[in-house]
Formats: sequence, structure tokens, C-alpha cells
Amino acid sequence: MHKTLTLVIPSYNMEAYLPRCIDSLGIDSLKEVVLPDAGTLGDRLEVLIVNDGSKDRTGEIAHDFESRYPQIVRAIDKPNGHYGSCVNRGLAEAQGTFIKILDADDSLATSVFYDFLKALCVIENRQDDEETDLVMSGFQRIHFDGSPFEKPVEYSYPTDVQFGVDRLVGRDSPYYLMPALTYRTERLRLLKYRQTEGMLYTDTEWVILPLCMVRKIRYWPGTLYLYSIGREGQSMNETVWRANLQQCIEVRKNIVQFVAQQVDYASSENREVARAFVLKYLVGVYLRFYQEFGSEEMKRQLRPFDESIKAIDAEMYGALRSVAYPSRRGFRLIRFWQDHKWSNRWVAFYLKAYSRLAKIASCLLRK
Repeated sequence: MHKTLTLVIPSYNMEAYLPRCIDSLGIDSLKEVVLPDAGTLGDRLEVLIVNDGSKDRTGEIAHDFESRYPQIVRAIDKPNGHYGSCVNRGLAEAQGTFIKILDADDSLATSVFYDFLKALCVIENRQDDEETDLVMSGFQRIHFDGSPFEKPVEYSYPTDVQFGVDRLVGRDSPYYLMPALTYRTERLRLLKYRQTEGMLYTDTEWVILPLCMVRKIRYWPGTLYLYSIGREGQSMNETVWRANLQQCIEVRKNIVQFVAQQVDYASSENREVARAFVLKYLVGVYLRFYQEFGSEEMKRQLRPFDESIKAIDAEMYGALRSVAYPSRRGFRLIRFWQDHKWSNRWVAFYLKAYSRLAKIASCLLRK
């Protein structure tokens, strides 16, 4: 049976979380939903559990699910290569028209997933417009006990028409994360998409690099992805992030390099959109350094990173120098720091002072 959606589930030592992740898909119920072609909704789903050399029972659990759902779930065992290697293996073996990443310690809202998969089947077979390369949907950060951490993240795009990639950027464009994105598999393969292996934080590549090839987008309204936070050892845990900061920096450099090389392949519109995303992520790196790290870390890590961006893409470097913070009328903070090597402490002071003033102003406005 033809597959509409492939879910790739990278899994390393996830025995405590993988069952919850797979159960959230409601596969038994999907197998009961009959489609017009006499197949079932379950027939349209492919789940690839990529066991990344786990040292616990992750592989055993994955194969148990494969035995229960042999036409839907497939367990793939491979040597440890980190997150990106799991994504690459999943993309290489995916049979679905669309592909989505689902982390093993996250889950999907079960009833919402039914509707989402139905919608993908409709989108896949539409003949009245161009092929849809990206389907966006909402997500929500939750605690591991299932309680909400924050309100659902949803977008204000039209839900009944396709729109172009240019709609993703703008002065007030929202922040995108991996949970919101489902790509057409063929477009990633045409791009020769390959995620960096052996490093953490490569999910940023999943957000930015495909924009070099995405043409038409549809937005499906619904809080589909439940993004669990707070697990000890999770890559976004503050302690883990600080310990692996250099990997985060290397991934950003790889992204700048890749997008800069797409000048002969991507359309001018796609390249402009991708570069806008890159700029936003780079600015985030600089601001976080200014706010959270001391002079020595800036000298040892941020200065070399800054020089590498200048060498890789002079145009992007110029864009960084033009960024004004906190708004278009603000202070060109990055340029000031780049031009004055003694400025580390002054830049940090400016940001911290602005942050405090912004909080005070916000409290006064609420009153």
C-alpha cells in the first residue's frame, strides 16, 4: 500500500519514552478508518524507529512494535552516530510522500493526528494546484507529566489555500521549530539534504536548509506535536547546552556554508528566505553570548565564530553588522562588539539593562 506519511523517530536510550511516543499515534484506531480506495488510514502511515546504537532496551521495544504492526512500523538498528545520522537514515529509507521527524521522548496529540493524516491524504491527491512541499502545523511545549508548559504555538497563515515561501519571513515573522514542519520527501532528496552527523542541535538544519527548495506551502491548523521539556540529559537542558556549546556553533557555521553555496541552485526567492532565517538564528547566537557568557568565553568562542562567518559569507556578515537591537531604531550592537574588542562587558551590560527595563515597562503596561 502506498504511504502518505513517514514518521522518523530517532531513538537513543529511549526505553522509558518510546512506548508513550508510539502509543500516541493510535495505530490500532488508524487501522479502522476506511478510505475511499478501500485501504485504511493506517495503511498510509510508515513509522521508522531508528535505534541509534542504544545501550538499553530501545532496540527490543522497537522490534516489538514492528511485530505488532508489521505493515506500518519498521525498526532500524544502526551504530551510534547521533541525531543527524538517524534523520539521514530515515530519509534514505522513507517511502512516504511526506516526511516528519518525531523525537522519541515527544508525542503527537492522538485525535489531532488522525485529522492531520487525513488532511495529508487529501493534499497529496489535489489536482487543482501545484504540489505542496511543506505542510505546517501547530505544536505545544509540555512538561513530562503531560501538563502544559506554555500555550500552543500556532500560526496566522491561511488554511484554505497554498502560499509561497516568501510568506514565511517578514518583520514580525514567527519563530519556527522542527515540530511544526512536514516536508515533501522528494524535495529533500532533490536538495540532497543531509543532516550533520556526530553533533547535537542539528534540528536547526531541518528548519532552514529545505527552504532552499520549498516552493508551495499549506498550513494545517491544529496543535499536533507535543514537545516535552525538562528531561534530565535533554539536549536543550541548560547544563547540556553549555557543555556542548561548540557543537551548536559548528552547526550554525555549517548552515551558513550550505546556504551560501546554493546561489547556483536555489531560486533568488528561496535563497532570500533561507538567508533571512539564517540571519535570525545567528543573531540569536550573538545575543545569547552577550547575555549569558563572560568576556573570556566571548574571546575564546564567539570571536572565532564571528571571523568564520566573515570568511564564509561576507554578505551575511554585512547583514549582521546592520542589525539594530532591540528594534530598527536600536543600537547596532553586533557591529559595535565586532569593532571594539574591549567591548564584551559593555555589550553585556547594555543587554541586561535593556532586559530589566523591558520587564519593568511590561509590568507597568499590564497595570
